[in-house]
Amino acid sequence: MLKAKLFNDRCHHAVINIDDDASDAMIANYKGEVTNVSLKQNDGYHACDIEKSLEELKYTLCTKDGKYLDVKLGVPGLPFNIYNSMTAILLAKAAGLTDDELSKGIANIKNIDGRMEVVNIKADFKAIVDYAHTPDSMQRVLEKCT
Repeated sequence: MLKAKLFNDRCHHAVINIDDDASDAMIANYKGEVTNVSLKQNDGYHACDIEKSLEELKYTLCTKDGKYLDVKLGVPGLPFNIYNSMTAILLAKAAGLTDDELSKGIANIKNIDGRMEVVNIKADFKAIVDYAHTPDSMQRVLEKCT
């Protein structure tokens, strides 16, 4: 598994999405400290109280012991943005950032042009731009829009 090789020898701390089919292999082969994230399980860190729209994402990062951090981002409320933000928060935490620094930093994140970008037009529908360039990525974009 190429992804595991990329960080196994280079990282001391991994944040792994345990909802991913490859997570068991990633964890089994990793020699450092592992933190789990999930949208489907309450083991480790997980997103709860999720509020999402095409323009904004709010959730609470929770642990099995309760709520940890309120998160608000100016990005579409799509699963990959939740996974990515949970991972970024927990890696920053592992690097020594305080909860206050995490909250302030994550609040400044805005959507990236061309990544599920909502374009404001005067019409009865929403226009979304995404750089999906493979059949798989195009299918995922279309699934998220339905």
